[in-house]
Amino acid sequence: MRATLGGLANTMKNPAYNLVFHLSPEKKNNRQIHWHIEVYPQSEPWSGLERGYGVFVNKVTPEKAAEELGSSCRKELAGLVGIV
Repeated sequence: MRATLGGLANTMKNPAYNLVFHLSPEKKNNRQIHWHIEVYPQSEPWSGLERGYGVFVNKVTPEKAAEELGSSCRKELAGLVGIV
């Protein structure tokens, strides 16, 4: 989590973000719980489309975002574990 948020901060110049925790019982077995965390960075102020309709427009292609964030997160993780 530290490497991911650090990579996000380095790539997007320390944006505000929301962490959303999703929790639900596992469908196969009610004794197990499935959960995950989603990170929603807020890179720019919302426009009318986002505010009015809840439709969000990405200005960066998924491929470009994955390339940049992946590289930044790997660098952050290397720094955390002492591989510089």
